[in-house]
Amino acid sequence: MKLIPHILLLRYSALSQFGVVISRIDRHVVVLVFLVFLIAVLPANAQIASPQRAIDSLSPLIRSLPQNQNRLEALIALCKAHWDNGDAEEEIIGYVQEVQELSNRLGNVRGKAYALAGLARHSERRNNEKFTRYAFDSYERFAEGADFYGRGLAERNLAAHHFYMADYTLSIRYYEQALKHFEECGSLPQTAWMLYALAIVYGYQGNYIVSLSDQFKALRIFEQLHITHGIAASNQDLGFALLQIGSTTKAMEYLAKAQAVYEGLGKPHQERLAGILNNIASAKQRQGNLPEAISLLGKSLAYTASATSTQGILARSTAFDVMGAIAKKQDNKSLAAEYYQKAFQILDSTGVHGNDRNYATYRLALLEFNAAHFPEAERLFHEMLERSLQSNDKRNTTRAMLWLGKTMLEERKTADAVRYGREAFASAESIGQLEFATSAAELLSAVFEQTGKVSESLTFAKTARKYRDSIATLERTQQLAGMEAMYNLDRERVQLESLRRDNETQALASQRLRWLLIGGSLALCAMIGFAIALGRLNIRRKRANAKLERQTERIRAISRIGAEIASNLVLKDAIVVIYGHVNQLMDAPIFNIGDYLPDERCIQMRFLIEDGEFVAPPRVSMDDSQRPAVRCVKERVPIVLNDVDIPILVGKKPASLVYVPLISGDKVIGVFSVQSLKKHSYPQDNVDLLIAISAYIATALENARAFARIKEQQVELEKQASFIQLANVTLSERNLVLENLNAKVRENIAYAETIQRAVLPPETELQEHLGSHFVFYKPMEVISGDFYWMQRVEFSTLVAVVDCTGHGIPGAFMSMIGNDLLNQIVLEKGTTNPSWILTELHYAVRRALKQTNDLESNQDGMDVCLCRIDKEGITFAGARRSLYIVQSGEILELEGDTKPIGGFQRESKRTFSSKRIDFDRTAPTMLYLTSDGYADQHNVKREKFGTKRLEALFRHIAHEDMTTQHSMIAKAMSEHQGATPQRDDMTILGVQISV
Repeated sequence: MKLIPHILLLRYSALSQFGVVISRIDRHVVVLVFLVFLIAVLPANAQIASPQRAIDSLSPLIRSLPQNQNRLEALIALCKAHWDNGDAEEEIIGYVQEVQELSNRLGNVRGKAYALAGLARHSERRNNEKFTRYAFDSYERFAEGADFYGRGLAERNLAAHHFYMADYTLSIRYYEQALKHFEECGSLPQTAWMLYALAIVYGYQGNYIVSLSDQFKALRIFEQLHITHGIAASNQDLGFALLQIGSTTKAMEYLAKAQAVYEGLGKPHQERLAGILNNIASAKQRQGNLPEAISLLGKSLAYTASATSTQGILARSTAFDVMGAIAKKQDNKSLAAEYYQKAFQILDSTGVHGNDRNYATYRLALLEFNAAHFPEAERLFHEMLERSLQSNDKRNTTRAMLWLGKTMLEERKTADAVRYGREAFASAESIGQLEFATSAAELLSAVFEQTGKVSESLTFAKTARKYRDSIATLERTQQLAGMEAMYNLDRERVQLESLRRDNETQALASQRLRWLLIGGSLALCAMIGFAIALGRLNIRRKRANAKLERQTERIRAISRIGAEIASNLVLKDAIVVIYGHVNQLMDAPIFNIGDYLPDERCIQMRFLIEDGEFVAPPRVSMDDSQRPAVRCVKERVPIVLNDVDIPILVGKKPASLVYVPLISGDKVIGVFSVQSLKKHSYPQDNVDLLIAISAYIATALENARAFARIKEQQVELEKQASFIQLANVTLSERNLVLENLNAKVRENIAYAETIQRAVLPPETELQEHLGSHFVFYKPMEVISGDFYWMQRVEFSTLVAVVDCTGHGIPGAFMSMIGNDLLNQIVLEKGTTNPSWILTELHYAVRRALKQTNDLESNQDGMDVCLCRIDKEGITFAGARRSLYIVQSGEILELEGDTKPIGGFQRESKRTFSSKRIDFDRTAPTMLYLTSDGYADQHNVKREKFGTKRLEALFRHIAHEDMTTQHSMIAKAMSEHQGATPQRDDMTILGVQISV
């Protein structure tokens, strides 16, 4: 047992190998002698142990260990192995909890940190609050120190936290930090999992090229380490990403690979299999194969009928979601709504919250939108927006604002459509979501076109085109072909490296065998045996060397050709380069590349070379089924003819040929052929080489087509520019008129500011009745929808901060109405109780604006923070605003009623409540009355200043004099806001109650 502490300090891979050796020694001592002999003869060939081997070795070992440090280290190693293996968190939680209990008992700080990281992973997608708390706690404990695996684990949790909030930039930053730390500690499994996660984040951003690239890297490592869950997960995500860019056939290939993995593992993995079946069903639905899609969804629901794991619950909900999409495609709106509601209820009833539940609401709202039930769609999109804001889900917040804008456009509410469109566009840009940004720009272009604002419409149309071009399916499919080719080449390089290591091993073995023969230490029979082994090893080495040379030359040729194609922008020049390389590698006097034109039912032989010269390219009809080119297109496979009668295309008659289909995405776009005048010119090695080259040729063809389309677009843009130039002449004339009008408007607004300032309480009156105070008053425009108000009544002072609907001119009108009504209620009617004042103000606003409960009527109103200050204390009443009181470094928030002043009234009679606070006059007290503009102001990262931060600011400045407090509030906002435009009026009134 003295060896165990040292063993447990090893990496789990080494531990698993040690466990295997020990178990064998216990049973077969003789085997040890034989192993010693083999070690003397053959070189060590160290391999990376799979996480599953570590689990198999550690699980029985832990059962025999007492409750001590050795057991704790073994438990941590076992948790790492399970995480590396991609096992479900439900399978690991028992070990995590034991790590936590044992760490607390032993006072082991490192063990506590690992326990927190494990608890965070278990809470993920179920309890956002716990997940966030555990993630940040473990990160703080791992932030320093050399435990790079632990730091990577904590950073992975933080990355996931930011991913669920759609903070994709921060999520990518933490995933990359985690990737760096896992690479530093040599954890290949976690390196692969971080690449897998990064691919998903890039996919959510709409950056599918980077996503697919990272996912191919992850898949290569998973295959190298034989991590089953990783292989399936990477193939599934590759399939899902390809579905998003329209490559349905290619997506089905990868999804089928993922399906095969879990079908081979059997029942324990049915819930994971259910998720893959949902993706395949979605692909079948897009292909129009609805019966097969429904059949797959039935299997998925059967697999998850009693699911309790997060993965199983999500798979069950997704199955109903896809069934809803199928019902919608069948034009059965009521059944689609039923399925979408089930998808939502599954998540809601099982406690799986956040992004998934918000998305379920979106599907219900979208159904109503497509049915032209716009009021109901608006209600559901608002509900989605509120849920998304509560869970800080920025992706679905952006989606909700985008669709609210589209709904408002359909309802002819253009002002609201512009407001939501701008919010969605800014939010999409801030999280790097290109598809949402494109849709928002298209929405704004459409709204401005409707309202006759041609310049703004063109600006957003150009922006939308720019984003649309950057995420074009054409570009994705081109680069996908290249990535798949590189993925296959890398797999070959791995095989070659393995073959090279085998050669070195065999060479060393041969050398040792020779020394044993020279030594003469073995009997004649052993010498004969070794001689035979040596001969076999030499034969194997020669064969391997020959194969190695062939494959190395093949890879070099493909790399040279790919580089040449990439460096030639002119397609004809690239074809000449390809022809030259291919002729060096095989007999190819005839070289041919053709475009498949499905609309014209023919293949246009675009480039045909015979004996180094271009000849006039013919067309081949798709009805001529005997032509090899036609068979190649129809069957989508290489056609190899070595000893048959081959029809003449142009000029010379070939005796053997190869036709390879050129495939982009899931479409055949052409053919590529080499032909020889000799029979049997093309063995399988040549065919494989041509297949690899075809991916580059397909990319070159698509690039040429894309370039032609770009030229057409440039011509169209030039025409539009001419039109715009003509329009500008008219606009310049109108601008002169508008400038004169603007000058008058500016004069009027300046005068309106003077009037509005005149109705605000003068500084001398504020000083007389309030004493020490400050006012931070910052309108968004020149005039404001916020105002502050004060009146002296009897032996007390009434003071309020009021936030009216809107800002600028509309807000200023509302503020004038509010100020006048407050004066009437207090001075003319003599009402001094704050709750009565708000109640009367509510009904006065409704009367003044002629408001009813009809949705078409004006629904403007105001939020109010009102208090009456006397010698003993204050009486407070609020309409959706709070009063903040700071004394001795502690802050108290008095919350107002949740109802606004004015607007829609659901209840039969609206009344407001008041709260009484008597002062402790042993220490100075600060009162802070605010509108919501300060807390709601965004910074460049689209982060609000926030109520919690504002409260902390009040606590920090409360002991300062009034001038300093005003300066600190202004400075804090300036630092937070930066170059971000102000989004609302801001008002903060601070009053000091002296000792």
